Amino acid sequence: MRALRKVLLGSAKFGDGEEFLQFKYSFALAMLWITLPLLLLFIAGDLSGANRVGLHGYTIRAYFLLCCALVLMIRNRPDRLVMGVWVFALASLGVHLSGFLFVPEDESRLVWFYSLIAGTYILLGRRAGAAIAVASIATVAVANGHLAVPVSARGMGTFYASVVSLSVIFHVFTSRSVSFHQAMVSSQARLRHLSDHDPLTGALNARSFTRQCEQLMQLARREGSAFALLFIDLDHFKSVNDQHGHDAGDAVLRAVADALRNRLRRTDLLGRIGGEEFVVFLPGADAGNAMTVAEALRLDIQSLRIGTAAGVTLVITASIGVSADTAEGLSLQALQRQADQAMYQAKAGGRNRVSSLAIQVERR
Repeated sequence: MRALRKVLLGSAKFGDGEEFLQFKYSFALAMLWITLPLLLLFIAGDLSGANRVGLHGYTIRAYFLLCCALVLMIRNRPDRLVMGVWVFALASLGVHLSGFLFVPEDESRLVWFYSLIAGTYILLGRRAGAAIAVASIATVAVANGHLAVPVSARGMGTFYASVVSLSVIFHVFTSRSVSFHQAMVSSQARLRHLSDHDPLTGALNARSFTRQCEQLMQLARREGSAFALLFIDLDHFKSVNDQHGHDAGDAVLRAVADALRNRLRRTDLLGRIGGEEFVVFLPGADAGNAMTVAEALRLDIQSLRIGTAAGVTLVITASIGVSADTAEGLSLQALQRQADQAMYQAKAGGRNRVSSLAIQVERR
């Protein structure tokens, strides 16, 4: 089944938030694949004499070739979907009008316009669907006046009422579908953000930080570029919670996270891996650059003035450990251990300082 789906729909890739585009892409190709064998039946019936359609037969043959071209045009190319569907819709309008003009003995030929209108609403939206509905009414009304035996006024009235009713139904349907899709995409984005980020500080959680770090490390090593890691631990944070309450502690964590983000580049990663522990990944930074950034972050944290509900102003400091990659290729776990040890070295040296260990070669 999967192999057949790949043959019919190709192997186009869709990203997050493109589920509706993926649905329209699959739906458009499904309509084309369903249309092709139906057209072959009409062509076979015309050629065999079982169902003569006169001049309309040439229109069907041209339409068949066009549908084949559209399959080739759209398959694996979602970027061509809108243009391809517009061509399909206009060509379908033409072939249905041809059937209305040249096959008057087919009393149900107006039914084909309904599927065209419904498909256009689904694939191209409300404006395009309304335009095709109006065009269907207008062309049928004009063409009916040129038939040797025109459709009765009652029949035309039924057709008009049916098209209007169908348009209203699909106008509401597509409107609600788009709104539902947008809400779903927004909800999925929020869920992804919640699954990857610490809800208190907005920093990456440990799992997401590790995953993204490993990806950036692989990229850096392919390109031969440097990277470094900072381990940041807030000094005497437990006393903040003990003396001023957890609300004050939360305010400190949020303020520190904001200060870190304001200093870091967009390409840097900020994670929270413990109660008062933050970690920073610096792509493109060697040991010297990382020490400079760490010192700037230490000063930013030290300069914070955080008010509590009791009117107390809190001053917080941090001890920061620095580790950098070496030619031997340290693992992420090894970098974290080195940064953690350097942070404890900073604690032992009196806190509120930056420290870096001598590089210890540690293979993965």
